Amino acid sequence: MKLHPLFCNSTTEINERISITWGVPWKKGELNSVNHLMLQNKNKQNIALQSQIQAYWPDGSVKWTKHSANLFKKELDGLELTNANQQGSQQPGTMIVKKKNGWQVETGRMTCFIPIKGENWIEEITVDQKLLIKRGKLVLQLEEHKQLHDQWWTREVEGTVRSIL
Repeated sequence: MKLHPLFCNSTTEINERISITWGVPWKKGELNSVNHLMLQNKNKQNIALQSQIQAYWPDGSVKWTKHSANLFKKELDGLELTNANQQGSQQPGTMIVKKKNGWQVETGRMTCFIPIKGENWIEEITVDQKLLIKRGKLVLQLEEHKQLHDQWWTREVEGTVRSIL
């Protein structure tokens, strides 16, 4: 299935990866799982893809899927979503690694450490190996002035392209 971006003109100056999310409707019986879906550029190279089923047909086949990818603007032309039984090597996307005391988030240029608990919301953020933020705190003002202790985080969506903490 060929993909046709609707916003190419608005991204002409972007030379970094951009995150895109889109949906795909499927014919009844056409798809049973997202496990073998691949996104390929015009050179047939695989691009890291995260897929999620959004709806099913009454027969149990997939009706609608949601997809996310991180791409360079030049890769938007000639994209193809394919259903294959084997995946080739994928280009690296966003990586979130669970550590003993938090999550290490790496997107290529940016690295961030988010502690599981404690007073810091973000321990540090670096871009191009330059430290930009250290010990970021979440400030919440309540009318009753209650104090928040030990923030706990969970990963709501887990994937190589799109994750939500």
